[in-house]
Amino acid sequence: MLLAGRYQLIEPVGRGGMAEVWCAKDVSLDRLVAVKLLDRIPFTGSHQGTPRDDVAGTTGERILREARYAARLVHPNVVQIYDVAADGERVFLIMELVSGRNLSAVLDGQGPLTPSQVADLGAQAARALAAAHTAGVVHGDVKPANLLLTDDGVLKLTDFGIARRLGLATSGQPARVVLGTAGYLAPELALGHPPSRASDLYALGCVLYELSTGERPFEADTSTALFHRHLRESPTPPSRLQPRISTELEQAILRLLAKQPDTRPIDATRVADALEIIARSRSTSVTVNEPTDTTQGSAAQAPIRARRARHRAKTPTRPSLAPLHRWLGGGTGRPSSS
Repeated sequence: MLLAGRYQLIEPVGRGGMAEVWCAKDVSLDRLVAVKLLDRIPFTGSHQGTPRDDVAGTTGERILREARYAARLVHPNVVQIYDVAADGERVFLIMELVSGRNLSAVLDGQGPLTPSQVADLGAQAARALAAAHTAGVVHGDVKPANLLLTDDGVLKLTDFGIARRLGLATSGQPARVVLGTAGYLAPELALGHPPSRASDLYALGCVLYELSTGERPFEADTSTALFHRHLRESPTPPSRLQPRISTELEQAILRLLAKQPDTRPIDATRVADALEIIARSRSTSVTVNEPTDTTQGSAAQAPIRARRARHRAKTPTRPSLAPLHRWLGGGTGRPSSS
């Protein structure tokens, strides 16, 4: 099947609620790409102009928003967006083909990761969020399924379908419309407040908790009950579920999961710095033992060692934890290894 006379679909590699992802060949440039192909739901007319930012919008509007926001970000930890196009009623996004698996698949195949693995992957995710926030974009749906781990150990953030401009007011949006995934939703979002840098970092805390323990901070049978737990309950300390977790990593996760956004870190760069110190102070190997599948991209079977090997060569000594401890204690100083 050839889309728009240019993109030859090869094989499906993933499926979401309203779209499927294919490995495809760009016949014009002779390269492999990923094509996110929406179901046959036509636009409502906004494709002639700029998609709205104040509401969720139609499926067509969402993919235009995803293309526009993600295209602003050129960063090694963000999946690169190349183009958005249509073929009849089928709208599709053309993006970088990532060879590897999302973190949800990694958890399913391997179970909880080591503290150094969690800290390394968390630092990379925080770098991606820092790039988005610097560009004035809140992702709004940080979760393991939207974090892709390549075969050489690079983590990439994807799916900006419900992204919003930073600081955007919610006028015109119906009260109590909550966007995002309930298991990773910051308490203030459940109350109808707009997404922010702090809410993205709360979601990252949920991801790190799950990577460390194999469980989400909160579970419930309904979204309403889950919202209530995020609002009212404190999570079980990760070390009670997984004793091998380091004290520093546990403290970092619990800081990210603070109920009030003003007591939560809001600077993703500082979070990344702190997590990198934790990763370097522990084991220096981040390896996923399960074979690669085709959740995203082609099925290369390389172990994930190259990136951490390069990092070991650059950082042979154990970093000082004093700046990290000051940050974990609530200080505002930027963690560093110096």
